[in-house]
Order: sequence, then structure tokens, then C-alpha cells
Amino acid sequence: MYDAFCCNPVFLGDCLEFVAELPVLQRWLLKLCYNSGRSHNSDVTILKEYRQFILGKAPCPGDVRLYVHVISPTDLRTQPPSAARSAASDGVWSAKWFRFTQMRRRSSPLMTDIVQRQVYIDGLCFSLFVPAPGDVQHTDQMRILLAQFEESLPTAQLVQNSRPMCLATSADLHVAAVMYPHLDHYPTRYGLRSESEKAGFGNILERMAKGDVKRLLLYVTSEEIQTQDTSFCRASLADIISSRESAMSAIGNVALFTDDYDDDPRELWEIPEARQFFKKLFDECPFIFMLALPDADSPLRIIMLCYCRHSTEGNTIAIDSSDLSDWVQPRFAFGETLDYRVFCGLAVWGSTLQDISWGVHCQVAR
Repeated sequence: MYDAFCCNPVFLGDCLEFVAELPVLQRWLLKLCYNSGRSHNSDVTILKEYRQFILGKAPCPGDVRLYVHVISPTDLRTQPPSAARSAASDGVWSAKWFRFTQMRRRSSPLMTDIVQRQVYIDGLCFSLFVPAPGDVQHTDQMRILLAQFEESLPTAQLVQNSRPMCLATSADLHVAAVMYPHLDHYPTRYGLRSESEKAGFGNILERMAKGDVKRLLLYVTSEEIQTQDTSFCRASLADIISSRESAMSAIGNVALFTDDYDDDPRELWEIPEARQFFKKLFDECPFIFMLALPDADSPLRIIMLCYCRHSTEGNTIAIDSSDLSDWVQPRFAFGETLDYRVFCGLAVWGSTLQDISWGVHCQVAR
């Protein structure tokens, strides 16, 4: 299959005649995804349920859907680079890679029971949708997901067993267009940060991505609090999540602090202007859930106490359950679309509430 379909570039305007034995192709691609999932500890719970099918010892336990589309070479002689229309001796960048990616549809509801992965093998991209076996609830989710996928990628075709199909090219799907977003998500890995970025805040993000910096402390001045000016903190937090590389390296490693009120006998959340400042900041940057340092002095703890009415008895702070519910629910929209960055923050949220009693129980998908 590789010799026949993968290694020969398909130029814009051409068509690739593709055919495959579906069960064998599914087993092979699932094996590759399972290996990748185990190495990154992702999607393993569902993919391991397909082990006997991968080994050829059992039928496929779920309704796996497999799509395929072609990636054209890029003509680097055009500005901007575009899909190449014909072979040339130089200036053409053909797909010679072997890549695995997870994918998520931006507009789809949270779907934790359907693995979504892509496998790039030179000029072909295979998109797999793998449901949890035996989960009858995934049927409607799969239908919505596939409809969105087909709308966003009209050249992708559902692979049918031993049925020939013609894979058409698209001006939007060429090597550079596919690769540049990946480079943008991992700028440090590929040395793409500009000198100006390295000289400023970007230098710290680069050092975090490399593991040279373990904690990032954002200082908040009393002047910012008194004037309710969140612009610096907001811009700094936005920089942290500007790429997947910096965002992932910052998970649970960011703290906000101020020492301008050390002489004030009140706790920070008891100061009216501070309460208003941190409430405003969280409204603007709810992804703090993902970034916050998970300890007793976590920004989440401070922000929650700024948000919610509470009472203190001894060493225990009791949070008003209705306020806590009002704080959480609008930002999580359980059962509906959930911001992935906020969802990641749930992993560190629980450990920040060490001395707080609260009466709201939240259920989220695994």
C-alpha cells in the first residue's frame, strides 16, 4: 500500500486512485495509534480495548470510522507558498514524514468516549474516529462529529473495504499549510522565536519549555489593584497560552503574588479593591484554572475567596455553596461545549482547596 499510494506526490489538479483492504488498514493504523498513545499516556483506555482486533484474533469491537485525504507538495517559489501544480527540479517541498496527531473539532461538544487521531504517512493523511466499545451513547456524538469533520475537510473520503476511490487535491492542503501550524505550536523546538521575543517575556517562556525554569511568578502591584488595571497580567497570561508548547510547560506552574499588602492585617481577599481586581482578572482569563500553582496559596484559592461569600471558623473557611455554584457553572457549561483550557485546570483545582469546606459536588466526564 505504501509503495502504491503514499510515496508518490500528488500535485494540485491531479487525483489519486486509492483502494485498501479496510480491516487490515484499520488494524495497522490502530496499532500505530496505540503505540503513540502509550508513549504519551493518552487515549490508552479506549485504544487498549482494540488489542485483540489489532492482533487479528477478534472482530472490531467498535464502529471505527476511517477517512483518508491527500497532502500536495508545496511550491516554495510562490509568495506565500502554495500547493504545487506540477513536478519541478527545485523549489518543491514534498511530504516525507511519519506523524501522529490528536485532533479535536473546535465546535463540537466535549467527547471523551471517541478517540480522534490522524496518521500522516508521506502524502496521505488518515483520520480515525475510535469509539469506546459497548458505549451506546457515542452514536449521536459520532454522527455530529463526522458531520462537522466532513464539512471542514470536504476532500476527505470515508474508506470502504476494497472499494476504489478517487482522492482529489485541494489548494488549502499542501505540506507548508499542514506543517506551519505545528511549527507555530512548538516554536522553541524549531528555533523560531524572534530575537525580540527572546529578549523579553518570550525568553522566560522559552526557558520554561526547555525545563530551565520551573515556576513563573507574576507580580501584581498595589497600583494595579487600586486602579483595577489587569492589562499586564492579562497580556502575560495570554502570552503563556500563545502556543501549545508554552501552555503545556506552564500547567500548574504559575503563581500571582503581591507583597504590597504585607503590612495590612487583613487577608488579601478581605480587601475590597483586591477582591474586585482578582474577580475581574478571572473573568478575563478563566484558563488560570489550568496554569495555577497547585498549593495552599494557589491563585485559584485567592480568586475563589474573592468571588464567593465565605465565613471563617478556626482554620476552616466555609464557602457559600450558591456562590461557588455561580462561580463554577458559567465557566464550565457541564454537558455542553467546554473550553479545553479550563477543563485541563480541573486536574489541579482539587488540590488547591486544602482547608476549605464546600458543599457543591461537580460531576465531569472522565
